[in-house]
Amino acid sequence: MLGKAAAVSVPIAAAVKPLIIDALLEGPPPHTGEWGNADDKYYFAKALSDSTNEWIGRYAARELAMAGTSEVRSKEVWAELALTNCESIVEAIEEIATGLKSQRGEGSEDPLTPFRRLNRVCESLLRPLRVSELPAGSGLGAALKSLFSLSAVSSTAEFVKVRETTALSAMDLAIAILRLRVETLFDLNMYRAISTPLNWWRPATPPPSVDERADRAANLAVDALLVVARQGHKDVELRRAIVAALGSRRIDEIGSRKASGDLGLLPEVSHWLSTGRELQDAAKNPTIGETLDQEMDELIAGMAIERKRVEMTPADVRQIGDEIEAFEPVHASTIKSVATHLDLLGQSIDAILRKRGISVLPDRDEIVRYDPRSHESSKPLATSAEAKVVIPGAVKTTPGRPPVILIKAIVK
Repeated sequence: MLGKAAAVSVPIAAAVKPLIIDALLEGPPPHTGEWGNADDKYYFAKALSDSTNEWIGRYAARELAMAGTSEVRSKEVWAELALTNCESIVEAIEEIATGLKSQRGEGSEDPLTPFRRLNRVCESLLRPLRVSELPAGSGLGAALKSLFSLSAVSSTAEFVKVRETTALSAMDLAIAILRLRVETLFDLNMYRAISTPLNWWRPATPPPSVDERADRAANLAVDALLVVARQGHKDVELRRAIVAALGSRRIDEIGSRKASGDLGLLPEVSHWLSTGRELQDAAKNPTIGETLDQEMDELIAGMAIERKRVEMTPADVRQIGDEIEAFEPVHASTIKSVATHLDLLGQSIDAILRKRGISVLPDRDEIVRYDPRSHESSKPLATSAEAKVVIPGAVKTTPGRPPVILIKAIVK
């Protein structure tokens, strides 16, 4: 009655509030049970919302679990009180799960009733959860799994509809927690909890709406794996739990899509994210590998030598642009752009040469002592005779090994 009186006007509420608080200091009142109608229970819940006692969160969670179908407004109040005054979300969920289980098997209970109760609870929790500042708490995934643990014991058309509605509410609640509490993404039991409503259909297939919720959860799960993968690590246990809960094909498809879109992943991590398997090293033949390396070095050396053969340097090209700029500014700009690109190309070639340990020498027009091991000539020359370099050669230097002539210099 005090709760109802407090709802009449602000002055009455101010007068009644101290009376309510004093009454609640003696401890939690009995649970409402069969007492009163929906309005009575709503005003009772509103009255308790002024309490700051440490028991109010658990009390509200238990009342939410016990609320009847018609108690729409009171359920909203109980859910908000539970997610405001409990120490953590897991404490509220555990208390609700205990309350729901205490009501099962009472008399000749309709098999649809446990599903309807769970649906009401999950729907009521969603809105206050989005603004709640409670921490997730330890063991939230296990608590949700316990909350969702129901058995499908009917095949009527009405039950099929109630089962789907309840599954959607339960999975929406779990997905909202995954989005709002990042730490729960790495809780293996969160995915086991999400898979619990999927098991209500086994061995049949859930409807598309439920399957779509499973896809949402799988995307969040793979995002968690991706966070770790970007650091070069593989959370094998987490991926295994996700696959067991949501199916390997679903996780492999999502993992492959996300891995292919993230070019920064290491190849072995990308392969693992996509398949769950380690990337096997290709069998290597040392002789073939060395031959391929030699051929690659020769191609790179040939490219570098061709650059040396060009009479005009990027600086020469740029000078031409400067000289015609006053008369042909558009053409001059194009020529200068070419010079810039030639500079960049030259820098790239130099970087590759350093990486591979390749040197282009001797320089063109340099006078050298003819050595048939390093030089080629179109005319016979005596060893150690002076010769002029026409086209430079290339040498590869590897620490701990003798130099290797990749391309002989041409002299005359």
